[in-house]
Amino acid sequence: YLTQISSTLFFIIGFLDDLFSISSIKRLILQSLVAIFIWVQGIQINKLDFSFISSNDNLYNLPVFLSLFITVFWIVGVTNSFNWLDGLDGLSCGIAFISSLSFICLFLSYSNISELFLIFSLAGACLGFLFFNFYPAKLFMGDGGSYLLGSNLALFSIYSHTFFIESKISHLSFLIPLLILFIPLVDMSYVFFSRIYEGKLPFFPDRRHLHYRLMDMGVSHRRTVLIFYFFSILFSVLAFAFLP
Repeated sequence: YLTQISSTLFFIIGFLDDLFSISSIKRLILQSLVAIFIWVQGIQINKLDFSFISSNDNLYNLPVFLSLFITVFWIVGVTNSFNWLDGLDGLSCGIAFISSLSFICLFLSYSNISELFLIFSLAGACLGFLFFNFYPAKLFMGDGGSYLLGSNLALFSIYSHTFFIESKISHLSFLIPLLILFIPLVDMSYVFFSRIYEGKLPFFPDRRHLHYRLMDMGVSHRRTVLIFYFFSILFSVLAFAFLP
C-alpha cells in the first residue's frame, strides 16, 4: 500500500496548494519529507549502472546518504515536472497516459506483474479524465491531480529501475525510465536551469516552458499538445528499441 499512501500524501500537498496557495519553499519541504518517507520504506535508488557509457561492468552500490539524495531528488523532480507541464489543456494528463502505457508494456514484456494493477488503474484514470481535460477543457486537475500523476510515475520508474537491476539487465535501468519520462524531464530541466542562469528563483512562474514557446511561435493550443504527445510516444518507442 506504499504507492497509494505516498501518492495520496502528494495529492494532499497539491490540493492544499490549490486551496491556500502554499509557497514554493513549503511545498518543496513537504514533498521532500514524503519522498524521504518513501525511501525509508524501502523504495530506493541504491544502485546505478554506467555500462551504457562503456562496455565494462559498472554497477555501483550507492552510499546511504547518496541513495537518499538521489531518490528524493528523482521523486520530487518527476512529480514537479508533471505539475509544470500542466500549462495547457490535456498536456500533463495525456503525457501521463502515454507514460503509463509505456510502463505497462515494459512490465508485461518481462512478466513483472507486481505493480501492473496500479499502473493500469492510473492509465485508465488518465484516459477517462483526458476526455474532459483535452482542449477545450471542461475539467482541470489542479496541483493535486498533477502531483498525484507525477508521484505515481516517479515510483513506477523506480520500480522499473530496480527490476532491471535485479534481472541482470542493469545497463537499461537508468536509460529506459529516462526515455519514457523524457518530455516532462527535459521541459523541467530547461526551465529550472535557465531561470537559475538568469539569476531568478527556479520556481518563479513564467512562460519559458517549451509548450508556451511553441504557442508564442504561432502554433495552436491543440497542435502544441499533439506535438508533445508525438514526441512522448517517439521517445517511449525509442526506449523499447533498446530492450533485448
